[in-house]
Amino acid sequence: MLVLTRRPGEMVRLYTSDGVIEIYLNDCNHHHAKIGFVAPDSVDIVREEIDDQAAEGSEMHS
Repeated sequence: MLVLTRRPGEMVRLYTSDGVIEIYLNDCNHHHAKIGFVAPDSVDIVREEIDDQAAEGSEMHS
């Protein structure tokens, strides 16, 4: 895992075969960070808890 330190207003770019994904650190405090994403429409951005719920739901229906 790559771990980077960023300050509010700074950004990281990911270069993928679908295009560039930009990840912005909009704001942060001791407990929360506000992160912004700019990505091609072909890229799905899903929070972990939503992805986990979807996986649990599909397991219940199999």
